[in-house]
Amino acid sequence: MHRLLQRQLKRYIASTDLPQEWQAFIDAIDAAYQQTDDDRALLERSLELTSQELLDRNEQLRQRREELEKMVQERTAELEYRTIQLQTAAEVARDATTVRNLNDLLNHTVVLVRERFGFYHTAIYLADDRNRFAVLMAATGKEGQQMLAGEFKHKLDESNPVGRVIQTGEAYLNLEMDDTTEGPSTPLLPETQSELILPLRVADKVIGVLDAHSRAANAFNPEIRSVLQILADQLATAISNTRQLTETEQTLRQLEIATGQYTQEAWANVAQRKQGSIGYRYRGVGIEPLYETVDEIASPPAIEPQGTQLSVPIRLRDQIIGNLNLHVERDEMLPETTTLAESVAERMALALESARLLEDSQRRAEQERLIARITTRMRESLEVNRVLETAIQEISQAFSDAAIEIQLDPNTAPDS
Repeated sequence: MHRLLQRQLKRYIASTDLPQEWQAFIDAIDAAYQQTDDDRALLERSLELTSQELLDRNEQLRQRREELEKMVQERTAELEYRTIQLQTAAEVARDATTVRNLNDLLNHTVVLVRERFGFYHTAIYLADDRNRFAVLMAATGKEGQQMLAGEFKHKLDESNPVGRVIQTGEAYLNLEMDDTTEGPSTPLLPETQSELILPLRVADKVIGVLDAHSRAANAFNPEIRSVLQILADQLATAISNTRQLTETEQTLRQLEIATGQYTQEAWANVAQRKQGSIGYRYRGVGIEPLYETVDEIASPPAIEPQGTQLSVPIRLRDQIIGNLNLHVERDEMLPETTTLAESVAERMALALESARLLEDSQRRAEQERLIARITTRMRESLEVNRVLETAIQEISQAFSDAAIEIQLDPNTAPDS
């Protein structure tokens, strides 16, 4: 009998002997108590299982949340690292359009790549003009400076990874250096555990390599290799553009020098043809010529020291071909006077050059006509003496103040 039913019977019925007709009723009540206990036990068990299941689910959710947070952190760090990589490539591309000096471009690039990617060593090699060596042009760190000071270079052959990449155009990758693999491209970098060498390609030609070393094994995953290859392509284009710009600037400087020399010689010839008359001056009583030596063409003529003087150079292609000299009786030169004189001198240089070119063209045309006339007259005869006489006659007409002599002597001909 259920213990709770026993207590209740003892409480309300003094005698333990119950009538026989109550037994069925008592058994039913006892069964109800037992069923209630069983139901409660089942409910408690169900609640216990449900609670444990909820605890398990909460633990799973907590673990999942931690995993997601860790994944987000990893993805965030990866995106930040990826952003840094892309920013590095963008900075190299920006430098390609702003940096004009090749050494500055290369040095800035290796430092930028090393700092942004955290590499042990970064270097740039360029093939020499004879295509025999890969010459170290820029490098980072103490070892890099030692290599640069020693004019370090690799042969362009199969004996080293740098030479192979330039020859074949295929990237070199060593993710874990041990006794079974090839060591670093240079023994001066003993801490290298992985290395990546990428070709610097312009069209179909490899002009050099970007060499990156890391102290960590497996440091160059596909994402890093992809970004570095983009950077290497941009760098190759920048190097090519910088070289072309340098060559163009050198050519322009040479042309400027040659043009300046030509301008000086041309105007020196003008002064000589003018027989010492190199200019004119006005002193209030009419225009009069100036007669000086050719060596004094760039010096201002002597002007009375009273008042204020202004000498403005007549400049043509950075060469001074003369001076515009003003003298006023005031104590100072007005700014508008100076501006006007400078403008007049600038336009005068262009006008003088145009006049000189026209005179040269006319003189050359006259010479060509003279040569054509002499040649035509000489061809009118087939006799040697007659040809010589005609030549003497025509040349003497062209050069009236010259003594002319033509002599045929086969013995004076140079040996063949």
